[in-house]
Amino acid sequence: MLHSIKRGLGGARRWYNAGSDDFYARLGVQKGASQQEIKKAYKKIAMELHPDRNPDKAAADQFAKINEAYETVSDSEKRQMYDTYGKDYAQAGGMGGGMGGMGGMGFEDIFGGMGGGAGRKAQKKTADTRIKVPVTLEKIYTGGVEKVRYARNIQCPAGQAAKPCKVCNGSGTTIRTVQVGPGMIQQMQASCQACNGVGNVVTGQRCADCSCNGTYVKRTVETIEVPIEKSMDADEVMVAPDKADEAFGAIPGDLIIELEVKSSRMKRIGNDILVTQVISLQDVIGGCTLNLPHPSGQTLQAVIEPGSVTSPTATLNLKGQGMPLSGQTFGDYLVELHVTFPKMNEEEAKKVSEALGRPPKADKPTLGVETESVRPAKRLETLTPSDVEARKEKSQRQKERRKQRREQQHQQQGAQCQHQ
Repeated sequence: MLHSIKRGLGGARRWYNAGSDDFYARLGVQKGASQQEIKKAYKKIAMELHPDRNPDKAAADQFAKINEAYETVSDSEKRQMYDTYGKDYAQAGGMGGGMGGMGGMGFEDIFGGMGGGAGRKAQKKTADTRIKVPVTLEKIYTGGVEKVRYARNIQCPAGQAAKPCKVCNGSGTTIRTVQVGPGMIQQMQASCQACNGVGNVVTGQRCADCSCNGTYVKRTVETIEVPIEKSMDADEVMVAPDKADEAFGAIPGDLIIELEVKSSRMKRIGNDILVTQVISLQDVIGGCTLNLPHPSGQTLQAVIEPGSVTSPTATLNLKGQGMPLSGQTFGDYLVELHVTFPKMNEEEAKKVSEALGRPPKADKPTLGVETESVRPAKRLETLTPSDVEARKEKSQRQKERRKQRREQQHQQQGAQCQHQ
């Protein structure tokens, strides 16, 4: 499941719902989820909301609700009662007191007491994988799904069958006693030699038909579907949890997906679209119709009336023909004109000068290639170069603010990973 790191509490769109009345929804799992899936979901949420990791008051309130749900659905008897009576059972007090014994547990207690007995350390996490996904402006305009192939390491069947090390009880460390003097001893913690500090050991045989070469990890190519929302930011970053490289004795990191808009004639400025149109002086003076590309796939037609353009670097504004916003609102479509002047000798230039005082021909030529579907631009205004520059500067400021927010979010995530 993908989520954007620019939305929701802590900067990410949540796959769980701590405020839901449904305990399974709070943990972000299906009603028929296994105990292993429930534990995994709870541990992932604890990484984000536990008070030892997140001092925010709202996070603490949400974690209390998460604990209430976990205490119920992680216990087979309580879960059966909850599945039978639902919310009525919760109101009757059959849940064991909500927070129960979890309320005072520390972050390491949660991760030490699940899936391997007391004293088990939190698993290491592999590095996140970053990929860039090229998309067209047309795809961002209409929305859709982009299928992306990327390479990652996955565990082979032998590695997936690993069990907690019996020597260190899955902690990855052992305690040994050393005599440092007469009647004096000292206990020292060292990496477990039996599992090389991983905490897990492979009890099965090496794969006979596997390319892992005894490493229990092999390279593969996977396909992931990236949802493209209408008019989403070109620099949007999405996260697919646990989709980075797998490694023996570690949990996989996240796949971080960055969108990259393919270069085209149409440029996006915030919610506006900008195109450059070369036009002759004759067409500017006499008027013409412009056939322009549009991300909808249609042809956008703009009519230049005789005498309406008074600058060789004028920019036309086709109101409401840009990127879609909320509801039926759209940005604008900007056409930056580059007027070309004809080559003339002195006599020809004199005739043109005299001709400028006379009205242009009634028939106006149509420029550009017209597609089968045409959408007329009804509202047309002329912008000054300073107007266009102001729009570009505004878009750049918004982009810088988004970049700063992403960097802050990555720093917070990096600080969390250091505690693992």
